[in-house]
Amino acid sequence: MPRAKPPDLETLRRGLRDTLPKRIAQAIKSYDAFATTPPPDDPKGFGAHHAACRACLAHAETLVKLARWAEGTEAVAESDPNDIERLIAEARSAIEDMDDDL
Repeated sequence: MPRAKPPDLETLRRGLRDTLPKRIAQAIKSYDAFATTPPPDDPKGFGAHHAACRACLAHAETLVKLARWAEGTEAVAESDPNDIERLIAEARSAIEDMDDDL
């Protein structure tokens, strides 16, 4: 089966502008719900709880950065596709993790 042609950057930006605000709100809501639960008393559980909080915040931060790029408010050099690809990969990972939690 032939591979589909990837969208051009403007199509990608438009799609992200439409979907990311909801995803960011979901990530923050999930973080808030998790972070307000008391961490376990044992050191291993406590560390895992804090690591999970940091991971959720990192995902939300990546989504916000990607949203800023999609809006054109954060400078990501269009001549450097590695930055864009990295942001997209991070956002996909965050979305997959968030979908697993919902």
